Amino acid sequence: MLVFSLLGNLERGQESVAAVLFSQDILFMPSGNPLFQTYKYMDDSASGSSPISTLFLGEICGSEMARKQLDHSFKLQHGFGLTSEGYGPFALDSLLSATDRMGPKTSGDLILPLGNLWLLQTLSGSIQMKQQTPIEKGTNEAVLVVSTALGLLLELEEAGEIDASCRWYSPSIPVGAKMYYLLNVCLHPEAILRDERIAEASGALFEKYCSQLDESTLVELSKACILHTEPTKKEVVEADGDESISEKEKALINKLLNPSMKTDINLSPEEVRSLEALLEDVISAYRDYGAQYSFFTKCVRLFLSPVYPSSIRCRTMQELRYMLHLLTLSDDIKSDAELLEVFLSGGLPGTDGSARDASSVLDAITVAVAKESSGRNLGGFFLQFSVATLAQSLAASILDQASNPSMTRWLSQIPSRIASFVCDVASTIL
Repeated sequence: MLVFSLLGNLERGQESVAAVLFSQDILFMPSGNPLFQTYKYMDDSASGSSPISTLFLGEICGSEMARKQLDHSFKLQHGFGLTSEGYGPFALDSLLSATDRMGPKTSGDLILPLGNLWLLQTLSGSIQMKQQTPIEKGTNEAVLVVSTALGLLLELEEAGEIDASCRWYSPSIPVGAKMYYLLNVCLHPEAILRDERIAEASGALFEKYCSQLDESTLVELSKACILHTEPTKKEVVEADGDESISEKEKALINKLLNPSMKTDINLSPEEVRSLEALLEDVISAYRDYGAQYSFFTKCVRLFLSPVYPSSIRCRTMQELRYMLHLLTLSDDIKSDAELLEVFLSGGLPGTDGSARDASSVLDAITVAVAKESSGRNLGGFFLQFSVATLAQSLAASILDQASNPSMTRWLSQIPSRIASFVCDVASTIL
């Protein structure tokens, strides 16, 4: 467990340490989990090497600059290096001599520092194939990397639950960041997502992370989203930027890009936008091919949870209009009560101080129920979620002993049988 944390803390110049660690394949094979013992990792190789080791060793040695840096690092550690020429930092062809060259400098070819999220970030990465590499082989490599990373993460979670001395890596990472990178698994092509190892390990990790979600983890999730997309945004700004722009103009641009938003959860405008972008990507992939996968459906359902801002919850129902019946899963292992607990904001505001659902959410629910019920006998998860949410709001209104015109309007917009169901559930709550 310490190895994963150590790799995340290595700095520039310690590439030789990373190379030695990644060369130990056994450290990066999820052999302890029964799910992965039944699968062969390297279909075209008998070496039994770890796909994670292969991937990162390729990054450490993948370019001329990276190899020079590795040579430099070994010599800093008083080793022989990769070549017999020069003496590390004092060689004319060393990295330090690059500071005297003209033009912009870049460190894009250098892998360190990896950062503490390095294994999770593997889930959202991509594999660059050589021009002559067949697509099928590249897809197989991607499947092996993602499934191995998921297997390692699952083992780290389980080890941390059993033994406190193993809590060096995974338990120290915010749950929101873990969930963000797990959601990125949904954005891989269907050829990767359909693999049984990926589907089962993703589902197991989702259940572990989902049980720990709250408003604080949502902030962590949005921050991870921002950090993940920040390099891309920076590249776009640098490509289109103009150094002649004044500070006043920059402030105006910032206001246009970051309008003030009032949300029911304490998130910055940038964090809300990052969640909206993530939702759009996930929903788009869900429409194309994701609805057939249980793990993907669970990820989409999560956006209806009250830990998300009302705007995200409403947007989810709008984007999935006429598809909400697909959120029902035949293989849900949780009871209805256990499942809905994640999607209800506490109990009754008058009794336990929990917050009410925003009117915009209740509006979106009634519209979605009315649309989904036309021409179809709505049932399953979304019906249960809608009835429970509306019943909770109705019960709260009754306890307040105040007339609520909006509640009457909401009940009148949905089919009578569902409205009757809402009233029955509200009476049981009271």
